[in-house]
Amino acid sequence: EFDIIFIGASYGSNKRGGKLWQFVCGIADKPAPGEHPRKFRSFCRVGTGMKEKQFDEVSKMLRPHMRKCNPSMKQADLPSDSKVDVQKKDGCVVAAWRPSSALADDGVEVYYSGSKREELDVIIDPRHSVIVTVTADKRLIRSNVWMAARDSKHNNEDQMRKLGWTLRFPRIKQVRVMAIPGGAGDKPWYDCMTDQQLEEEITRSEDLSNYKMFTLDKPEKAGRKRKQEKAEGGGILKAARFHGTGFSKDYNVLEGCELCVINGLDEKKDLEEKAARLGADVVANPLPITTTHIVAVSKDQKFRNHQNLDHDVIGHAWLSECWELKRHVPLEPKYMLHTSAETMERFRGEFDKFGDCYSKTLNPKDLQLLLQDPPNPKAWEDLDKGLEGTLSAAELQEVEESLVEKAGKRRRKGGEDGGQSQTQSLDFGSQSMGSQSLDCQSQSIDPDLGA
Repeated sequence: EFDIIFIGASYGSNKRGGKLWQFVCGIADKPAPGEHPRKFRSFCRVGTGMKEKQFDEVSKMLRPHMRKCNPSMKQADLPSDSKVDVQKKDGCVVAAWRPSSALADDGVEVYYSGSKREELDVIIDPRHSVIVTVTADKRLIRSNVWMAARDSKHNNEDQMRKLGWTLRFPRIKQVRVMAIPGGAGDKPWYDCMTDQQLEEEITRSEDLSNYKMFTLDKPEKAGRKRKQEKAEGGGILKAARFHGTGFSKDYNVLEGCELCVINGLDEKKDLEEKAARLGADVVANPLPITTTHIVAVSKDQKFRNHQNLDHDVIGHAWLSECWELKRHVPLEPKYMLHTSAETMERFRGEFDKFGDCYSKTLNPKDLQLLLQDPPNPKAWEDLDKGLEGTLSAAELQEVEESLVEKAGKRRRKGGEDGGQSQTQSLDFGSQSMGSQSLDCQSQSIDPDLGA
């Protein structure tokens, strides 16, 4: 998803004649801290996703801030008045929108390529324009029609200053103005996507290994050969991760974490706000090599996709706990909707197969979380089978002594608490590991929770 801004438009034909029906969208050059953007560059053209009534309302809102401008015009015919001055220079068309008053210093420049394929009939002042959330079904591609990211590090010397980057088949998902019917959340003109954020998306789009990583394998149907998808040239942009939440970072609790909330209609926005304010980088779509926390509210198809790929999926209770305590709460089985084999192996030293910690007393809140979505003991047993025969006799003895020591500490701790805790012996049975047998010792359970 990309939050981009209308900077131009073209008129429709036939029954759409006389109406704005295609909008040229742009991104901003990243401004200095505490300032608004001063430069915008054309990025793509979009004309689908909005209803006719929305087109009419947007056109009505923007009409006072538009000027007729066609790249084929001669310099003398380009608009130049008290609001804007348009010039052709350095192989492009630059619209300099003047400051709002004689004392103000809020003038902006908008760069267009001047190509006929840009299909520009009018230009729009970004300071009075509309931001839209756009999705695309193709990954980012180079194009000589658009000005965005022409100085990208992914362009070679011949392509530099000649080729920009754009989306194929973009579609409007939301209009970010509440006054427009169907609008979703006001977003100011200066909060659109920047060139730095676009550069990050180009990097991810160019990384074909990331692209393959998110190609979900579907089971083959009998009697049919599965057509292999080519890495180059096809498929949807899975790494279009810019979300543009706009929330301020109030704490450094989750600093360095990249978090994605993959579902939840009502809860998603609230969870993303909490994560952003705690200091996390919130993204729309996760990548395994960069995203540290995938959070889900329910077990829908998106959850099952990540489950099939054996990614860790965390329940939203963990994020709510971090927000409530204002600290980075360590992950435990009680928070997990799906636990990868790697994380499960890490949990083995601290928790039993039912999610109960060896070193902490289970409280009612923890028990409630475990009962809402209990761990799968069979997965734990399957992991045990995978470890069969991997430990030597000395290593088995060391593990057994460690468990006995932990159980003894818990019994002593229960005695210090005045006898309020009782020790109940739980025999997990003997598991065969090579030629040795490991008998789990007793552990302490709070009697208030029941057996």
